[in-house]
Amino acid sequence: MVMGNLTRLQEAKLVHLPNITVEGFELALRACCVRIKKVKMVSELRLLLSSEILEILHAKGCIIRWD
Repeated sequence: MVMGNLTRLQEAKLVHLPNITVEGFELALRACCVRIKKVKMVSELRLLLSSEILEILHAKGCIIRWD
């Protein structure tokens, strides 16, 4: 049910989520990358996320704000 809701997500703030793994962030981003337009993430994730998911988000026109 949660993953279905992510496919309709257009904006997300992925900060202050201490119990989420990098794999969890990537899974959530892959689920919502079709429609997401803006996402805010902690700057530490910049080096931990795969370049593939970042390229996918940029190709879809998503604006990433590193906080």
